[in-house]
Amino acid sequence: DDKEISSSEIHQGVSFGSDSGSIFGIDPNSSIGINVNFSSNLEIESNVILSIDGPSGWDISWDSQDSPEAGREYAVSPDQIYWVQFSITSPSVFEGLPLSNSLHGVSMSIVSDQGELLDWYNFSMRYGYYEGVEIVQGGGASSIVPGGVLTLETIVRNTGNSIRSLDVEIVALDENGSMITVPGDYFEINNWSASIIESWRVSDLYPNSIGVAIVQIFSPGEVEGALDFEIRVSSPASPESVSSVSHMVNIVPRIGGSISISEDGCTMVEVLPGGKCEMEIVVTNTGDSNSQFSLDIMDLPEWATVDYRNDVFSLQPGSSSEAMTISCSVNEGTSSDLFAEVSIHLMID
Repeated sequence: DDKEISSSEIHQGVSFGSDSGSIFGIDPNSSIGINVNFSSNLEIESNVILSIDGPSGWDISWDSQDSPEAGREYAVSPDQIYWVQFSITSPSVFEGLPLSNSLHGVSMSIVSDQGELLDWYNFSMRYGYYEGVEIVQGGGASSIVPGGVLTLETIVRNTGNSIRSLDVEIVALDENGSMITVPGDYFEINNWSASIIESWRVSDLYPNSIGVAIVQIFSPGEVEGALDFEIRVSSPASPESVSSVSHMVNIVPRIGGSISISEDGCTMVEVLPGGKCEMEIVVTNTGDSNSQFSLDIMDLPEWATVDYRNDVFSLQPGSSSEAMTISCSVNEGTSSDLFAEVSIHLMID
């Protein structure tokens, strides 16, 4: 009973029941149980310490007050098999890591009570797939001119842990936010149309990388109206998990006008005191809706007066006014060799 054994004898007699190299699959943020056995072929009882080292960020637990890294002591008897039960919990995916199908090593070791390594068993955990997308920037409200074209960009991110080409769909919404078209890459409703273009910008996105979903909008020719629609992004491996954002596009008509000179009797013309010159101008509505216009004379010197149409007048889109006469008079007694540059401003009310 007092027989002593050497470390070399322990090394020959204490060993794990499996060879290293096993691979176990595990899903993200999940746990699995592991059972490993070892045995002793020694003639007498001896003390050994079994410990487990795992990858950083992974949790290994067993029913002992000692941590798996510190190890647990076993009194092993001859011809006995001992089972070690523990669980491994994988981390969640963060910023695309851990990658899918990546291997993460776990090492088990048995040492003598004198600290000599007796045997080891190494295995790996194969990390599973996580599918995820998010919209980083997009949605809101935009304006478009009647009969115009608008391009909208929505920034998306692949939050999964594998390379993915993302699916992008658009769908028109009613005033209650309910879908009124079938989700897809194109729709047309009430003379509005929308389509997804340049789909390659969301193809083959690496984990945690971003892409751009581009939607092109065509508005009707009316001066009033709005389109409410939703942009939906998902991974093809998980189509039921959708990230979405809504966008409102309002028709805002262009407002503008121009002045053209039809007859010019004033530019660079010499006018004597008490005399006058005349010119005719035409105003055109270059906007998309009926607008109210008026004229304003600026930079008029005190020695001159101008007669012109100073009331407010209305013009339809694309229409022009009749020729309007502007008369500029030089006051009696004005000194000679005076020069003035008078400006005619078109005001839109």
